[in-house]
Amino acid sequence: MAVLATMPALVVILYTQSVDRERAREQVLTDIQQITRLAASQQATVFDGVRRLLLTLAQFPALRASDPAGCRAVLPSILRDHPGYLNIWVAKADGSPFCEAIPVNPSTSSAGRSWFERAMTTRTTAVGDYQIGMSTGKPDVVLAHPLLGPSGTVDRIVAAAIGLDQLNDIASHALLPPGAALTLFDRNRTILARYPDGAGWIGKAVPEPIDSDGKADRLPRVADIVGTDGVARLYATAPVETDLNTGLRVGMGIEREAAFAPANRLVRQQWWLLALVTLATIGAALIGGEWFVRRPINQLAEVTHLLAAGDLTARARLARAMPGLVELANAVNAMAIELEARHREQQEVEANLRLSEEKLRQSQTLEAVGQLAAGIAHNFNNLLTVTAGYTDLLLASHTAADQDRADLEEISKATRRGAALTRQLLAFSRKHDPAPTRVDLNHAIDDLREILTRLIREDIRLTIELTSTPMPVFIDPHDLEQVILNLVLNARDALPSGGDIQVDTARVPIGTTDSRLDVPVTPGEYVRLRVRDNGVGMTSEVRAHLFEPFFTTKEVGKGTGLGLASVYGIVRQSRGFIDLDSSPGAGTTFGVYIPMTSEAPDEATAQPSTSPSKEQRPGATILLVEDEEPVRAVAAHVLSQAGYRVMEAATPAQACEIFDRHANDIALLLTDVVMPEMSGHTLADRLVARQPSLRVLFMSGYSDEMPSIRAGQARFLGKPFSPSSLVATVADLLGAPTARG
Repeated sequence: MAVLATMPALVVILYTQSVDRERAREQVLTDIQQITRLAASQQATVFDGVRRLLLTLAQFPALRASDPAGCRAVLPSILRDHPGYLNIWVAKADGSPFCEAIPVNPSTSSAGRSWFERAMTTRTTAVGDYQIGMSTGKPDVVLAHPLLGPSGTVDRIVAAAIGLDQLNDIASHALLPPGAALTLFDRNRTILARYPDGAGWIGKAVPEPIDSDGKADRLPRVADIVGTDGVARLYATAPVETDLNTGLRVGMGIEREAAFAPANRLVRQQWWLLALVTLATIGAALIGGEWFVRRPINQLAEVTHLLAAGDLTARARLARAMPGLVELANAVNAMAIELEARHREQQEVEANLRLSEEKLRQSQTLEAVGQLAAGIAHNFNNLLTVTAGYTDLLLASHTAADQDRADLEEISKATRRGAALTRQLLAFSRKHDPAPTRVDLNHAIDDLREILTRLIREDIRLTIELTSTPMPVFIDPHDLEQVILNLVLNARDALPSGGDIQVDTARVPIGTTDSRLDVPVTPGEYVRLRVRDNGVGMTSEVRAHLFEPFFTTKEVGKGTGLGLASVYGIVRQSRGFIDLDSSPGAGTTFGVYIPMTSEAPDEATAQPSTSPSKEQRPGATILLVEDEEPVRAVAAHVLSQAGYRVMEAATPAQACEIFDRHANDIALLLTDVVMPEMSGHTLADRLVARQPSLRVLFMSGYSDEMPSIRAGQARFLGKPFSPSSLVATVADLLGAPTARG
């Protein structure tokens, strides 16, 4: 009877034991997968950060302007700010050095290195294999990003070498179970990092695990492997996934016996517990079976079922039970606590993953919108050129008393508004051609006073103090407005509970050793725009990333992170610099310094030429090259009406044929920049090489850089343009002195 009384308890315990072992096995497999993927994700953040740095460096003016000295002046400070990097440098397309943070032998060539060849071939960011660094002599892995020239070919490669110590440090922080090893290896299965015993493995090849089919590349995520030493192991790999193809993988191996040791111990403990419970139950079945066995077992079974159903808060609380059942309850509770902790950790990982995916989607959306905006603006400018041209021609033939003149003026106004819209689109996509001019900073701020007052809230007091003397600077007026508005809006956002914003201007002399300089600038007299607030301030970590594109401390959806990045770009493009002073709780002060320009107009502007050259007279021959027929037609009509002789070409090939026959007659080349067959820049270089005195006027909806034609012979006219501006620019260019070689 006693044995029969214990049978239900024995069945329950055996069932619980089986379920616990199966769960323990599944948990081990899940842990190996999660640890491997988490380690790969942690390594991926390093390469993603290097990629963002290379993309930022690719925008530096010194790199794009072929200025090795300016490049060398910038790179050392960037290298100091990134202690995990061994070197940062730029290589030419042939592999020879262009500039570097740590000097290398000028005869050293990057050609043939895996990272160099991949960047040249793929024309995008590439990750190299294990190598010994050229300048440091230490093992490293290199990330490289190509800089494309105007023709679309690779001009230079900007690269950064990561020390393997940094990758080993990340691997060493992984929470590995006993008997496990974590390895990071490249495409050639060469080890870049390993924990434990990283130093003894770096540079060696990873032994290729063999599954039942004998092929290493077809392993599942977690596989049972028998090594050459006859030891059974569990092995898992995961790719280091970022926005680029790193070619790297993280592998984790653990002895099968060590992996399942906790589960096996639990089984042994349960067997012992089963024996004790059985003996105790037989001895006390008739006395305490109801209170000390059946009810506690029922409660444990209920807790087990709740845990299996997903209720990780379930706990076993036994008021009266056999000692063995108390131990079992404690084991169940410990397991429940561990499961709950792992579940919370998994939720945090998933939340971080969703946040990263959201940032990536935002970045990709902005890039796609920027490309779309640039394309729309370019095509729209061609249409506006035709509309503006014919409208102005009709206005010239209508007097103020004509009935249709008011309608034509409305069309002209709408065309100008369309041109302003395309300029905003091109500015957003960073493909606009700035139109710098002399601007009085005081007047610009004064003109924005009413707008600034409306932008801030009622609980913020705005104070503007301007100097009594003019503050002339040479900058695009629209860009200057963006700088002022972005700085004031940033100050407003730093005052969630209200406060004060102060805007003031001053003239400040800057020397070569000025402590405010963080970039090389020309010494002299500068105009300072200062925006101060008494808001929350910034930490040193925020200040370090403040001007990086897409960096923002605002909530998701409330900021793109481009405001201060555009301010930095505009100021640097205007040969100025920014001084920042901020600390938590002490407010923030931005000082924008731009070189002061002469208040008097240029000599050429004050005293225009009154003796036109031979080419200025009506009858001068112009070669017009434009692939858009309507734009070509209106330009030819305007120039012909102004008295010039126009030869039209729809393609660069036709233009070359016409030039072959009339080279001595053609005084000016008027060409579009983007055309089939070849660009306007290439066509101009080819024709000027044959006739050095040839003037060139480029026209385009947007432009990159002016070509290398001698000063005085080339101008740029942005689309859309009016007939009067076209005729005036042509006349002014034909009247300029001929450049002499």
